[in-house]
Order: sequence, then C-alpha cells, then structure tokens
Amino acid sequence: MTPDASGLRIEKATRKQIKYTVKLPRQVAVKFVETNWQGGSGLSISNMDGDLEIKTNNSNINLTNITGPVVANTTSGEVTAVFSNLAQDKPTAISSISGEIDITLPANVKSNLKLRSINGEMYTDFDLGVKNNKEGMAKVGGGANVDGTIGGGGRRNVAQNH
Repeated sequence: MTPDASGLRIEKATRKQIKYTVKLPRQVAVKFVETNWQGGSGLSISNMDGDLEIKTNNSNINLTNITGPVVANTTSGEVTAVFSNLAQDKPTAISSISGEIDITLPANVKSNLKLRSINGEMYTDFDLGVKNNKEGMAKVGGGANVDGTIGGGGRRNVAQNH
C-alpha cells in the first residue's frame, strides 16, 4: 500500500490470493481497477455515498447500501448493486460482458433509465408500462434497448449487458 497523488494505491505482489479489507469514510470517492485477467474473489463495497468507479476482469462486483454515482464495468463477472438512494448529481452506468446485472433501487427513486441487453432478458418491478411477468416482474426486453422513466424521472442511468 502506497499513497500517491490521487489517493492510496494497493498492488498485489504475489500470485497467492489475498483478501484486503479497507475501511473508508462514507463520502470518499473510490476507484478500483483490476488489471489481471485471472480474476479474483471479487470486489465488495458497502455503506458508501461517494463516487464509485470500478473495473474488473473475471470477477464479480457486489455493491450494498450505496448511493452512487456508480460507473461499474466487468468482463465475465456479475454485478449486484443495492442502492439505498440514487444520487442525482451525476449519472450511474453499470455494464457487464457475459455476466448478470441485478440492480435494486428504492421504491421512491426518480430516474430516467436506459436498459440494454444483447442476449439476456430484462425484468423490473417498476412500472415502465410493459407487461409479461416472470416471478412478479415485468419483462421489459431482451436483445434490445428499453428507455423508461420511474418516479417522474431524474438523472439518466444506464445498465447494459453484452
């Protein structure tokens, strides 16, 4: 661990799997970039209100009790994001190539959504004016783009699965 001009830099200097636990103030911005393609045990972040910028390769991203904004990208990993609120100052964008995306938003959230899936299906329990149920959620697309508004609209937020 070494401080640098932009914050704290953590580099793994061994081939062994290592688990890091880092405690940070809620409002701090976090940038995490996984550079190796061997994957790892994944990244979990909880109880954060600052900007989150995350990129992983072959690893899952788990975000819990966050407000964002979030920019999260993974290749061959899943993304799970549970928002306690959704920041309106900047957009949120979450994407995965070959992995599921599961986003939970509070019922009172305001957002303009752009959802895109090339091969997968998309479901929501928010009223986007679309029918077809699966486990009580409306199927809103698959292999297409879906634009929708919830809570009267707000900052545009994007979820993409390639």
